[in-house]
Amino acid sequence: MLYVRDIDPGSHETGRNRFGEEIVLEGDATREQGRLLTTLADLRQQADYGYDRIDADIDELAERTRTFVERMTALVESATEETGGR
Repeated sequence: MLYVRDIDPGSHETGRNRFGEEIVLEGDATREQGRLLTTLADLRQQADYGYDRIDADIDELAERTRTFVERMTALVESATEETGGR
């Protein structure tokens, strides 16, 4: 969604921050979806670099992630139609 709005975050952390500023605060995603993005990024970081066991409800995260992806896909498609395929 950020790239559709011509925003190149440059890093994962900046991407998460800009998602909150540009997508959540504009009302195109919920605060819960913004928190989900942060949670998923934190879990990825922990899985890649942590040594502790990850305790998370994977089924619940997967369902929330599917809903998030569907919402972002719809937003990208809508924005692309509005800009003539840009």
